[in-house]
Amino acid sequence: MKKIITVILSLFISVSACAGSLSIPKEFEFLALNGKEVENSLFSKNTRLTLEPGPQKIAVLYKNTVRDEIGNGSTRVTSEPIIISLLAQQGQNYQISSAYKIKSVSDAQAFIKDPQIHVKNEQGELASFTMHQAKMDDRGVLGNMIKKKEKNLQTVALLETTAKTDNDGKENIPDKMLHHWWEQADPQTQKQFVSWAIKQIK
Repeated sequence: MKKIITVILSLFISVSACAGSLSIPKEFEFLALNGKEVENSLFSKNTRLTLEPGPQKIAVLYKNTVRDEIGNGSTRVTSEPIIISLLAQQGQNYQISSAYKIKSVSDAQAFIKDPQIHVKNEQGELASFTMHQAKMDDRGVLGNMIKKKEKNLQTVALLETTAKTDNDGKENIPDKMLHHWWEQADPQTQKQFVSWAIKQIK
């Protein structure tokens, strides 16, 4: 029994030693990592994720309250999901930051229209990554009410971070949507879908 416990502990330590991390400053928020939602609450925000070596897809938001340029007020600024594809190296710890200092509302609004970020390792070197901004559907005033919009943000983040590619290296949108909704479905719904799919190919 002691031998088994020792083996399990050694495996755990070796895996932990290989893992790195990704951190964000307070003005960013994690949404998803490799198709899985990152848990955040109103009072506690997850600012550090564990990363295994290899390709990673991360969705973040820029979400900040910026002081107005005129008067003593402030403005809440939130971006659409920023999708980062990162090649994580073994044991490396990375930090996300905006590519330039955001000092005003106009800076923040320019950033959310065209986000520019850096992902650097502990040595201050730029990591191997690409990024793009997911585009949200405008559903009008009622459709973009806070709770509905937040849910839509999360759905887009999950879809984008589970993206697969076809043989030409292009993103396979139907495939990633199917994968996402399959994971969301209960067992009964999954069985019904399989039954329907079998009928389609007969």
